[in-house]
Amino acid sequence: WSVIRTFNRDVKLLLGTWGAMSFGYFGVQGVLLNLYLLRLGYGIEFIGLLIAAGQMLWAVVALPAGALGKRIGLQKAIVLAHSLVTVAVALLLLVELLPQPLWTPWIFGCWLIVWVGAALNTVNSTPYMMLLTGTGERRYAFAAQSATIALMGFAGSTVAGLLPGFFATLFGGSLDGPAPYRAALWVAPVFYLLAVLLIAQARPMKLEKEATRQASTVAPLGLFIFLGIVVFLQTAGEGGARAFFNIYLDTDLGVATAQIGAAMGFAQLLPVAASMVTPYLLDKWGTERTLMITGLALCLTFVIMGMVPHWLVAAICFSAIVSLVSIGGTSRNLFSQELVEQRWRATSSAILTIGLALGWAVMTGVGGVLVESIGFRGFFLVNAGLALLSAIILLGFMRRPRKTTEGV
Repeated sequence: WSVIRTFNRDVKLLLGTWGAMSFGYFGVQGVLLNLYLLRLGYGIEFIGLLIAAGQMLWAVVALPAGALGKRIGLQKAIVLAHSLVTVAVALLLLVELLPQPLWTPWIFGCWLIVWVGAALNTVNSTPYMMLLTGTGERRYAFAAQSATIALMGFAGSTVAGLLPGFFATLFGGSLDGPAPYRAALWVAPVFYLLAVLLIAQARPMKLEKEATRQASTVAPLGLFIFLGIVVFLQTAGEGGARAFFNIYLDTDLGVATAQIGAAMGFAQLLPVAASMVTPYLLDKWGTERTLMITGLALCLTFVIMGMVPHWLVAAICFSAIVSLVSIGGTSRNLFSQELVEQRWRATSSAILTIGLALGWAVMTGVGGVLVESIGFRGFFLVNAGLALLSAIILLGFMRRPRKTTEGV
């Protein structure tokens, strides 16, 4: 806490921006959007393909997003990111004003814009945080970011679980229809707009020009490929859990919407504690070993979730997964930046985003098909296998002699 209190104004604004975004995305939108689409008449396979399409675009535009951040400045790129998300989600919620044959292309178009914004945000936020912080406080800053995401995600999820019932009572209607969910979802773009207003006050910054020695070095393609593969395998399961957990509770276990919101809210709260111990784990184990242990723990959690089909077990396991994602996310951000020299940090952040996006996209894209064919149990076990494979690859990397390439 003594380190966190010393954060400068720009770091605090960036943390506030992530908090507002997390309330809207991981909280309100994370709980309600899939349920809204289900009540518009779309099935699980459609939802999986929709999410996957956005995440594939997220991967495709990651490198251009990094290039744009270098050109216009990291802070300006993040402002643009949240502006795009605000407009796109607001437009998506107007879909019912259109003739029904236009619903699907409208939803897809808006969703793709959301993920262009996501690419601009995720690619440029990490190097921006690196520039805003000193070496001694970076682990605490990234841990505070994870804690902020978790805390605001908890608040948003809890509110989201109550809002549809509130609007159904206020305006009449049933929770089996889309109207209460649409009304509740309007809270999300309000918080995205707040994120825009916060980050717009932060200091504009660009990555420094490369020194002559750095400019003459060759891109570390092998490290980039390794980073992309590990992130892909580890995040595939994370993406599948986030995309289908509320559907699993709603359709497979018959859990009420308010209870789903409470379960997902609790899952967002636990990572606050996990984030606070992350700097200690990183100091004790290092980024590589922390990532490996995270992968093993994710594997075990998915196995339990798949083998015990009970809402309470599912809620506990999902909480554990989100907590592990918090630890793993902080570790991956630092690992991607420490793995390479300074001139390659923006590119490494883009590779991290590509691996994350492809991991989420593949699992959400095929997740609907997998659920229909092998059920949620089989789906969760597939996620466990991917997490285990990421841990094995990291173990091999740790034991292989290599040249130190840590950035300065």
